[in-house]
Amino acid sequence: MGGPGPPSATIAASARDEERAYLALAARFLEPATPRLLALGGLSGTGKTGLRLAIALGRVLGAMVLREQAAVILDAVHASTEERAAIEEVESARGAAFAGL
Repeated sequence: MGGPGPPSATIAASARDEERAYLALAARFLEPATPRLLALGGLSGTGKTGLRLAIALGRVLGAMVLREQAAVILDAVHASTEERAAIEEVESARGAAFAGL
């Protein structure tokens, strides 16, 4: 037969450590999210709108919506470098994270 189990003090300490880890994780989800701008660019008919809808519905790459938050998705051709730079500049000035696809 196996030896005696760990002392109850060790089990209690382990449970407290696990509890603290879960509380810390929960606290992170309560922090306000950084606003994010996602700009989709590409020629007409390349799937920008379909991708926008998939992202908005949380269906891209197995993504799961953990909480609702403010997000802006720009869906347009954005063919010139100047157009793309202008979008990034606007969101940078507002303190939002920017991702261009």
